[in-house]
Amino acid sequence: MHREIEKIYEQFKKFMEEYPTEEMSESEIRKLIDEFERQYNEEFWEIVETRPYMRIKQSYAEILAENGMMKKAVKEYEEILKLNENDNLGVRFRLMSLYAFFEDEENALKLYKKYNGQNSVQMLLPISVLYFKKGEFTKSLNSMTENDYLFLTASSFVEWAYEKLGKKTGGKSKKVVKLKK
Repeated sequence: MHREIEKIYEQFKKFMEEYPTEEMSESEIRKLIDEFERQYNEEFWEIVETRPYMRIKQSYAEILAENGMMKKAVKEYEEILKLNENDNLGVRFRLMSLYAFFEDEENALKLYKKYNGQNSVQMLLPISVLYFKKGEFTKSLNSMTENDYLFLTASSFVEWAYEKLGKKTGGKSKKVVKLKK
């Protein structure tokens, strides 16, 4: 693996030497970076010199999300994960929250499975919120049972909110499923 990384790094250096970026427009540099990203997709993070670029992409995605440009932020986070499958930057957690925001169950579950069903609060709480937003309250509560801390701290809130919502919607939700671990 180490030789592979050295080989990729040498190719990156050669690649960048061939193109005098000072004389290029922003769009030309973007095309150049896109070409290199395609060539070294999953190993991109392994090249130490690419990490500032990756951090800039992460900051850009965060700025997009903070300014309400959620769909663009999703795209950026997804691109970062393509370049860094191990997710050394932890963007999967922000992406999971955005999937919950958009009620994108399919992509949220794919992301959850991609990281081996990581049962952290940062992964499970957005899934619970996603189901809550979709009105699937039992799934919302059940998704919390995978993490003891989350279950103990948030399940009573979801049960309370479910009960309150039932009163506002004509009582359909009055039968709250009480979960016990």
